[in-house]
Amino acid sequence: MSIIGNIKNFFEKKIDINEIVAISDISAKVAYKKLAIHIAATYISQAISKCEIKFYKNGKENNKSLEYYLFNVAPNRNECSSQFLNKLVYKLLTEPDGVLVITSNDKLYIAESFQREAHPMSGDIFTSVSLENLSLNRTYKRDEVMYFKLEDENVKSLIDSMYQDYGKAIDSALSAFLKNNADKYKMKIEADKIFGKDVEVAYKEILSKQIKQFVNADGGVFPEYKGYTLTSFNDKGNQSTPSNLIELRKDTFEITGESYKIPKSMMEGNINNVKDVVNTFITFAVTPVTTLIGDVITKDLYTFQEWVKGTKAVVDTSTIPFQSILDTADGISKLIANTVVNPNEARKIIGLDNIDEDFMNQYFITKNNSKAEDVMNGLIDGISESGKE
Repeated sequence: MSIIGNIKNFFEKKIDINEIVAISDISAKVAYKKLAIHIAATYISQAISKCEIKFYKNGKENNKSLEYYLFNVAPNRNECSSQFLNKLVYKLLTEPDGVLVITSNDKLYIAESFQREAHPMSGDIFTSVSLENLSLNRTYKRDEVMYFKLEDENVKSLIDSMYQDYGKAIDSALSAFLKNNADKYKMKIEADKIFGKDVEVAYKEILSKQIKQFVNADGGVFPEYKGYTLTSFNDKGNQSTPSNLIELRKDTFEITGESYKIPKSMMEGNINNVKDVVNTFITFAVTPVTTLIGDVITKDLYTFQEWVKGTKAVVDTSTIPFQSILDTADGISKLIANTVVNPNEARKIIGLDNIDEDFMNQYFITKNNSKAEDVMNGLIDGISESGKE
């Protein structure tokens, strides 16, 4: 059974002896920490996997380039863009060494493992690069790859440090709970021999097997032969509850969420004010990562001369929050009426396809949403300022 499955059963109070053995085989602090980190990193990676990576050439959006196709449609033969981005961001948030992306035959691949040699002046060198079960027997220079890495002190490393002492409390609480809730029995034997064997030998060969099967079973009858009695030590009216562990679990998730800058309510799975929570999540947890991705792609794909002319990559986070057309109608109208976007750009914001008509690419301004150039020329509804047509 998986770690997540064990913990789920644990908090639902569906523990039996078999489950206790499975849970006790792992460190509780490791299980909780891994689960919390997984949830936090998944929140961010799945949000970013919905984003469009926009590419600009000479200051104008260019969605017909090879770069656009690789990052927004199909980076390689085995992955679509959302899978690729999800994997990239998850590894970026959980791997202290960062993420290495290599290109081969106009395809993008995320390295499963690699070694990085730091060369501050001449550029880093990457060796021992592997893609799943394929080892690439070559050395990559920094200008041949894309290398993504957050701040030097990785978030996961910080969480590991915090849990060195805090995790002891989790282990202790789980150990106490398991100990207090485990079934314990006393066997009274009134014989020197059982079935013609010494008591010690008989216990090992027969009684221990019978008792184990009886204790592990959901129900059943234990036969008490003449000469021995099985008595339970448990006091069912005074058993420990997992309340302390539930609080420790909440603390674990809260600490991890703070490290990744994710709102507490999201980590607890109890979101009331969705709009405010999502906006906070995008601002503090998502945007720093998307900014890094856009900067790295721009740096690694384009020269200074190209960048000066407006060639760059930008991760668009506007598609992350869910919005219905009715929710955004007022705001969209104002954006169009003030020349912020044209109708086709507005349709894109709410997930609609472009309309291939010239007027849908026009910019409008207030005064009954007239064309901007008409207002500037003093022509409204075909009438000049003098009142003549």
